[in-house]
Amino acid sequence: MIWSRTRSFRPARHTGPNPHDKHLHVSVSHQRSLEDSRRPWGIATAKVARLGDRVLRDGCRGGDVRELQTTADRLGARLTTDGVFGRATAAWVRSFQTARKLTADGVVGPKTVAALRAAVKPAPATPTGRPATWASGGRPGSRTLRRGSNGTDVAFVQRFVGAKRCGPASGTFDAKTEAGVRWYQGMPRLAVDGVVGPATWAAMGVRAGS
Repeated sequence: MIWSRTRSFRPARHTGPNPHDKHLHVSVSHQRSLEDSRRPWGIATAKVARLGDRVLRDGCRGGDVRELQTTADRLGARLTTDGVFGRATAAWVRSFQTARKLTADGVVGPKTVAALRAAVKPAPATPTGRPATWASGGRPGSRTLRRGSNGTDVAFVQRFVGAKRCGPASGTFDAKTEAGVRWYQGMPRLAVDGVVGPATWAAMGVRAGS
């Protein structure tokens, strides 16, 4: 966002190619008395809206919307993280709510925030250093995998399709893994359903039921 005296310091959306999300540009008046002033700007104490501080819906803007979009992207949403709750963000929220059996109203309230945080929460590590979810599941090909599945066979699929499409091999079949599976199924001309069944296992060189 950009704040300028010419706009009475009302926030304006930045549209340049560089998102400027790792640094801050500041311009000051070229007056010696102002340049030498030690008066605090209030940046360090400014309140920043965080996801969960308020109910978010279509039309909302702010840092909490950006946090929502960033969280959604970790789940494979591929939203533009511009801090503007628009149609694409609302559509993704409704699909997420449907998948989590919440009221699919596109409104991000306490229940949706809790579900989002649970979805991106790292799995606890076991003594081996692997996520605890890896302890469940079976050998690749021993069962059909879909959104919500966990285990070493899920990690196999994630490694097979690749981190670029599925993310790290966490052993949790999340939205990004499903998107990666759909991408892979589109290549061997399989049914693009995001489910790893016998035909998809066979395309991966794994005999189903083994």
